[in-house]
Amino acid sequence: MSLEFSDLVIEKGRRYADEGRVSRLTDDSYVVAGTEDYRVTIETSAGAPAWAICSCPHGRSAVEYADLAKCSHVVAVLLTIRQRDESMRGLAVFDAALRRTRVDA
Repeated sequence: MSLEFSDLVIEKGRRYADEGRVSRLTDDSYVVAGTEDYRVTIETSAGAPAWAICSCPHGRSAVEYADLAKCSHVVAVLLTIRQRDESMRGLAVFDAALRRTRVDA
């Protein structure tokens, strides 16, 4: 998964993650409590995120996959996964997708 998130989207996603607004539903589905509750699905391949979709207006109106880069809910889920799962820390896919953010170990 290769998305470049803006600083604003990363900051908003980080706030959601830090405030504990991300809840896991299944292995690949999460709910992020924002203005409304939005469902985010992250598919993995070889243990790394490969694909994502969100039920928020940015996710629903995404004509191109890259439009998901406007979705702070996807960022919140990626950060939550990375913070909770030691095996995900340091993966190049996270570093590339979230290159503008820093997750403290």
